[in-house]
Amino acid sequence: MLILNITKFKFKFLINKKYPLLSTGWNCLHSLANIILAYCLLHQGGPTLTTVVCSFILNLGYLHVAYYCRSLDEFMLDWSVPHCILCLRLIGIAWDYYDGNNFNNNKISEDMKATRISTPPTLFEMTGFCYFFGGVLVGPQ
Repeated sequence: MLILNITKFKFKFLINKKYPLLSTGWNCLHSLANIILAYCLLHQGGPTLTTVVCSFILNLGYLHVAYYCRSLDEFMLDWSVPHCILCLRLIGIAWDYYDGNNFNNNKISEDMKATRISTPPTLFEMTGFCYFFGGVLVGPQ
């Protein structure tokens, strides 16, 4: 089952990575860099509120620098537009990881206990989630 799960995320990463590559060219490496930074933050910071706040600062800071650099040039739809969606997804992962480890067992349902994120996601899981076809083209949820 674990091999099937890893293969699924590898497939999603390899197949779904083509959409940002086709739409923004090599600037899609910005999204991959931000995913790797968020991955490191989750693994180093743990499920704390400080990690969530740092995730906000990291993702929105990267996005604001992109918007500033873009404002110096002529307006165009570039890599910063889908990167805005990516920021929401990465901040959501940080919140889900925090919520999955900081809850009261008596007040949540069995379904929430079963689907919570108790360990930080692997790099393949994060890239599979962030580059999912529907999320890249449509929106964060």
